[in-house]
Amino acid sequence: MRSIPRRSLAALACGALVLAACGSDDDADGGGDVELAFELPTDEMSDEDAAALVPIDEAVAADPTDLQESETPGFLYGVWDADTGVHLAAAGLSEIDDETAMATDMSFRIGSITKTFTATAVLLLVDDGEVDLDEPVATYTGDLTTPLPGGDTTTVRQALSMLSGWPEYSNDPEGPFAQQLEEPDHEFTAEELVAAAAGEEPTSTDDVTYVNTNFIVLGELVEEVSGGSFSDFVQERILGPVGLENTVIPDQTETAPTVTHGYLNASWADFDTLDIPDETLNAASSGEDVTEMSTSVGGTAGNGVSTLEDLAIWAAADFGNVLLSESSQEARLDGNPAENVLPGSEYGLGIQLIGDWHGHGGEIFGWESQVFANPTTGQVVVTNTNACCGLGLSNILTVTSSFPDDEDLTAATSSILGLDG
Repeated sequence: MRSIPRRSLAALACGALVLAACGSDDDADGGGDVELAFELPTDEMSDEDAAALVPIDEAVAADPTDLQESETPGFLYGVWDADTGVHLAAAGLSEIDDETAMATDMSFRIGSITKTFTATAVLLLVDDGEVDLDEPVATYTGDLTTPLPGGDTTTVRQALSMLSGWPEYSNDPEGPFAQQLEEPDHEFTAEELVAAAAGEEPTSTDDVTYVNTNFIVLGELVEEVSGGSFSDFVQERILGPVGLENTVIPDQTETAPTVTHGYLNASWADFDTLDIPDETLNAASSGEDVTEMSTSVGGTAGNGVSTLEDLAIWAAADFGNVLLSESSQEARLDGNPAENVLPGSEYGLGIQLIGDWHGHGGEIFGWESQVFANPTTGQVVVTNTNACCGLGLSNILTVTSSFPDDEDLTAATSSILGLDG
């Protein structure tokens, strides 16, 4: 997820077979062995209650063959409320050329929501006694971080908290994101992305700064410590136990298939702080289908694939907290102010916090998503648009507008819109 409303390439990392359909209503609480933090409702919401939600039909492009700034051909939306039930909605097109309608059981790229899985993997290793949050990351990853400022001393906790001070590898307008557009099949390694970051300006170690480099490195930490592949660890320790049958979190250089197609709209090159080179501008254009593009530029920071219902189950698992020890849960939810990420929010250990709401946003070329849940009330909201860019604001406002009586979300809406003075 990127800062809102400012646009930045950093946000775009923002991701086995993915099935086209989720499980049935009977599977809504997951098919895994772990008890969820709260039970998801399975009864369909009444027409009256559904009518009070955000009308997503109005959010899709009138002409999907000519995507203007901040437009999307399709929109997916899910709301789970213990009092009123569940409402799943789809609008627009999943695939423009074939005019395939969007459907609520289709899989999509989740961008930086992937970070919640990567963080959970690291914290599981903490609970295993294999990793110490306050040890340098380099203890576990060797010389991978040596080129970065403080690369030998930055702790695991700092990396998870977005307080590492490491540079963002996408800040170079001619760097990895531009290269991915010019060479869609290129598979970026962690070493390549770290090398790209090393040439950029350091970030703050005092204020939360959204840096994808952190989670690229943390993905490598999981592999080094576990002795296996990142994707295998996530499957065996997270996806399987929670019962996420339609979710894939690939290895750094791998790209998982997805049912929905993703597109660029006219906002994709409208980055107000970067001078995008002509070679990159010529390599892509509004309306381009980027479904087959490698997701390695997001890697373990943003390459996951999931569905509305699987993300709701993940939210009901409190984004992996149900798998963790009490001490790791407490550490994870001890957030720091994150105004640079989302006004009115905090950032914990790989998780965004809005009052009592937990979640994360995600963006990668072709898709933008949000998933947030309140573990106390058992309310969940999931959104996905199959276009990039410029849709982060509308996605997060869809989340905060879904429960208008919630004080935390109302305050967040005011902060996002600058209405809180």
